[in-house]
Amino acid sequence: MSSVPTRITIAFTSGEEVLLKKLSKEMKVSVSELVRRATKFYCGYQNVLEGDMERKIRTYLDLLPNGEHQIIDIERWILFMKMVDTLPPDHEFWTSCMRIAKDQAEEFKGKIGSPQAALERFGDCNWFRLQRNSEKEFLLVLNSEMSIRFVEFAIANLLSAMGYKADLTANSGKIRVRLHD
Repeated sequence: MSSVPTRITIAFTSGEEVLLKKLSKEMKVSVSELVRRATKFYCGYQNVLEGDMERKIRTYLDLLPNGEHQIIDIERWILFMKMVDTLPPDHEFWTSCMRIAKDQAEEFKGKIGSPQAALERFGDCNWFRLQRNSEKEFLLVLNSEMSIRFVEFAIANLLSAMGYKADLTANSGKIRVRLHD
């Protein structure tokens, strides 16, 4: 038994209308069907889209579509970390990591305005699980002890390049980050 659809008028800006029509064409459905699907999707995932999960999804949508970032499974990450852990401190890899940290700090200007937001971004990328202990102290719980050296180096250099002073202490699969004024 099908119900008779109710007509609803919705106002869109011209930019939103262009996006709606483009997406409708790409999906090969009417604008009405697209709005119905979007409404059902949102209602089905509303609880997931709130809080941290929404931030994570927004991070993924920011990082993945343009091809600058990748998702890597944990086994390959650990394998990579095992190799990285054998590199001497003066290896070109570490110099490149410092350059990348400076580039990221520049990219984050105006986009990520605090050390916590930077840590959340890398936490959302599954480098670690972030715990906020206080306004100035965070605990990074790593997914593998093998990544301690790399994550500590990358985070220390990023925060420094962003202009923040921090002490990082690594121990047993965790890194404590203490920010200073």
